[in-house]
Amino acid sequence: MAKKPATDSGEASVLENDPRWQLAQRVVRNSALSRAGQLRAILLHIVRQTILHPDEPVHEFDIAHRVLGRRSDFNPLDDSIVRVQMAHLRKKLEHYFATDGIHEESMITIALGSYEPIFSQRSRVVPPAAEQKETTGKSLVELPAEDHARLSATTPAPKRRDRIAGRFLLAAIWTATVLAAMWAGFHWRPAQVSSTRSADISNPILRLVFAPNADVNVVLADTTLVSLQNMIHSDISIGEYLDPHYPDNVLAGIVDPTLRSTLRTLTTSRYTSLNDADVVGQCFEWGTDLGSRTYVRYARYMHVRDFEHGNFVIVGSRRGNPWESLFEPSLNFYFEEDPVTHTFHFRNRHPNPGEPQTYNLEAGPSGGAVGYVDIAVLPNLGGTGTVLMLNGFSIETNEAAASLIFAKSLPPALNQALAHLSNNSKVEILLRVRNLDRSMSGWDIASLRISNP
Repeated sequence: MAKKPATDSGEASVLENDPRWQLAQRVVRNSALSRAGQLRAILLHIVRQTILHPDEPVHEFDIAHRVLGRRSDFNPLDDSIVRVQMAHLRKKLEHYFATDGIHEESMITIALGSYEPIFSQRSRVVPPAAEQKETTGKSLVELPAEDHARLSATTPAPKRRDRIAGRFLLAAIWTATVLAAMWAGFHWRPAQVSSTRSADISNPILRLVFAPNADVNVVLADTTLVSLQNMIHSDISIGEYLDPHYPDNVLAGIVDPTLRSTLRTLTTSRYTSLNDADVVGQCFEWGTDLGSRTYVRYARYMHVRDFEHGNFVIVGSRRGNPWESLFEPSLNFYFEEDPVTHTFHFRNRHPNPGEPQTYNLEAGPSGGAVGYVDIAVLPNLGGTGTVLMLNGFSIETNEAAASLIFAKSLPPALNQALAHLSNNSKVEILLRVRNLDRSMSGWDIASLRISNP
């Protein structure tokens, strides 16, 4: 349950006399937020902090710990609750000021990539009803000098945003350097056929995916897509991602021009993770041993028609590799967001006897955490080849999946179960992964699905 920070009588008096607090009170009393207790609490908290402590930034941790009741060891990398709720709050604010709050003289917005409210005076010209929803929130006017400091004091400081954007860009450039080196060595280079070790490889998944003379396309995740979604606290659909105007269609809502320019520079470049690069190296190694032709493909430059021919290894989760969504209808273990808690889990669409309906991130029995990764082997869109997908909660879960799949032999029982694997087979291996201190410490098979034609 949301926690409401206490205020003394002096603070209460300051709040009650501040027009920004009065506006926030009117918003939370509106029917649009009547059933959204957490959103009301978040809005009041960030407005309260902005009024009472204008020189202190509003942090994600404070919202999670003080408002949403998360523990003091809350880690935003593992729990996206604040980012998800802020995305919902932005939509609620937009709806309020486009409908019941259309006559408000000022409005509240929260810039993408920020947790701080921005108070802006609106144009006094109210558009016709048919145009209200489209224009409200876009027709802002310059504030009078005496009102500017009062209403816009909460605008994020450009220098602080510049530092955040700069650190973010430096990290991205470092990753890009690693990718560039890997790209120069691997991009579109067929592997040399060798049979020196092929007789020792009994792993049926490797033999199917890296079959002799097969074209294997290793589709790298777009790390910039993950980073952008984290920065704007929203999901980007495959339709938006493939739009010719991406990323401009997504970045249009970012107010700060410096941040918008930095993110555009980032998202128009090719970045991936070291973990994904390691998977590429293993794919080339097995392609060489088993006689396939291995190519590196980048998610941004793929087309849906490409998945009709050849074999594929899709690296990374759906948030970084949206092409996984093409095959989600065929999956039993579906990666989804809980509408109440806004955490992610695997939905078990057809549970076997004794299986749970969902597989959630859990605390480990000896510390650490327990997560899951779904390893899927499916036909390509044309039914002429095989797609291997590794879709996990985290880097640690994907590492566990890679350690299983890219071994020359599988556990004996699994090897036997997959003995009749073919291009038309459908296989899902749900791994339960234990990790300590962000390092994978062990795994076991939580569930298995095999369908052979």
